Amino acid sequence: MVKYSLKRILELIPTIFIVVFIVFVVTRVIPGDPAAVMLGPQASVEAVEELRENLGLNDNIFVQFGRYLKGVVQGDLGKSYYYNQPVTKLISERFPNTLVLAIVSIIIGLLVGIPVGVVSATKQYSAFDYISMILALIGISVPIFWLAMMAVLLFSVNLGWLPSVGMGEGSFIDIVKHLILPSG
Repeated sequence: MVKYSLKRILELIPTIFIVVFIVFVVTRVIPGDPAAVMLGPQASVEAVEELRENLGLNDNIFVQFGRYLKGVVQGDLGKSYYYNQPVTKLISERFPNTLVLAIVSIIIGLLVGIPVGVVSATKQYSAFDYISMILALIGISVPIFWLAMMAVLLFSVNLGWLPSVGMGEGSFIDIVKHLILPSG
């Protein structure tokens, strides 16, 4: 078991490297000059060129990738130009809410999936088994983004039962109401 786990961890290293490479390449092939976008349309050519030099955008692509890879290995994911803050800070601020959402989603999945699976297995070929199988097929066939939009449209916009944004900062009931749509 330890040998298998170690092998899987070692296989993870090239996968992470490939993902980092793809993210780097995608951010470089997006049309437009990041320095010009950051400074706006009124910026002078000199100001754009100075910012490009400060950001290292004039360097060779391999030098840029090496610097990017070094930063990722050291835990420096760069700076968000939109929020003007380090990306690691932004992630760490939002991680607790993400963790709560993930845990609640797993709990809901277990509380629904295990009993439905057990009942379907014990009552094979019953109406319950067929209905649960059809619902499962629909669940994996429908694009999740579409289903999420329809749920927000129905339960938040049309019926007004659930909030569509936020985490909830009031009572326990308020937090639960905010978790129902994204975790379900």
